Amino acid sequence: MLSSLTTRHLVHLLSDVPLFLFQKMGSIIERDFFPDLEKLRAQNAYLDAVDTNDVLKLRELYEKYSSGSKPQQERCMY
Repeated sequence: MLSSLTTRHLVHLLSDVPLFLFQKMGSIIERDFFPDLEKLRAQNAYLDAVDTNDVLKLRELYEKYSSGSKPQQERCMY
């Protein structure tokens, strides 16, 4: 039956499905088939922040993914 459906029919059938169901299905597929995707996204955000020297983004990422300890401050040695 599916092979006999045209694109127009398929779009019409899928337009009745609420958007939140597609989002939920996407999160389930991501969780089950791509479990490392969140880690890869975090690493990519970190590398982008380093590349652009975005200190605010680096701090935001540190706060989000650290275990609660604050980053060490550089100390001036006089």
